[in-house]
Amino acid sequence: MLAILRAPGVLPVFLASCVARLPMGALGLLLVLHTHDLTGSYGSGGLATGAYLLALGVSSPVLARVVDRRGQTVVLRAGGLVGAGAIAALALLPDDAPFAAILAAAALAGLGQPPIGACMRALWPELLKGDTGRHAAYSLEGVVTEIVYMAGPVVIVGGIGSWSLRAALVFCAATVLVGNFAFSLHTASRGWRPQQDAAPGLAGALRGSGVRVLVAVFLLAGLGLGAVEV
Repeated sequence: MLAILRAPGVLPVFLASCVARLPMGALGLLLVLHTHDLTGSYGSGGLATGAYLLALGVSSPVLARVVDRRGQTVVLRAGGLVGAGAIAALALLPDDAPFAAILAAAALAGLGQPPIGACMRALWPELLKGDTGRHAAYSLEGVVTEIVYMAGPVVIVGGIGSWSLRAALVFCAATVLVGNFAFSLHTASRGWRPQQDAAPGLAGALRGSGVRVLVAVFLLAGLGLGAVEV
């Protein structure tokens, strides 16, 4: 793993992706707790979290297709601004804010969230020429994802959120903005272009039967994990 991170250009862009991904494991829980503080209802908190996650699920494939057509830079920067702005708006909502405003801000935070993980995985073949270390790099990705989902709630919700949920949301907004912009400034990200033989058509990668099976499996797994978390 250390050999992967020592490869030229890897460490800065990988650290930026980790910063951008840090709030992902904490936002769902933060939305439940913050909405409960504003409305007095855990049910409303669950709806706000659901709005965020549904919007994220809808927008991620769309933004990924835009990345395939326009490159990573525009999506990371525009999405970082929108996502961070919506999260900051949630933090600044007054105590008497209407529930519709909470839902709208939560959904916008999901819609704007850039697919930073997919962008990082797309860069590994460029950063590590040939097949040397590529499997180790993808294993590192998996480990980091798990760490983010474990450390995010502990650091952001348990640490900052125990003092102020609003401050925890502002911290999430800052990491989304800084992480995505830092990632987009890296030479490998700015110069990345999709392979010319990428699958055409609206379905894209879903044209492959194996990909459809994986989507179904992860959908079922995600339903279980999401329900347990909330």
